[in-house]
Amino acid sequence: DSGTVETFTPPAEQHAVASATETIDSKKNASLPADGLYLQVGAFANPDAAELLKEKVGGLTGAKSFISSVVVNQQTLYRVRLGPYTKIDEVNKVRAELAKAGVEANIVKNKD
Repeated sequence: DSGTVETFTPPAEQHAVASATETIDSKKNASLPADGLYLQVGAFANPDAAELLKEKVGGLTGAKSFISSVVVNQQTLYRVRLGPYTKIDEVNKVRAELAKAGVEANIVKNKD
């Protein structure tokens, strides 16, 4: 384990991803999407790598983690995500826990 997490954001999703250093302000963003927010911690071409990270982040946070796949430029990527979260404070708390463990998490608005 090199400790490096491979991340990828498909162009179609870039508008829905917050930067890794950005914290959502609960006053400015009081209304969340109906299905909540998700944290994406990585995207991999190798499903085994995605599974390993899924297990790692689930163990770190106790949060529900899952893998969703997407095809980008004729390549399937396996994205590791946590959520959904309905409260901004919860998103920021989990994101801070992951950061302490060296795992970068991006905020996304959709499950798929």
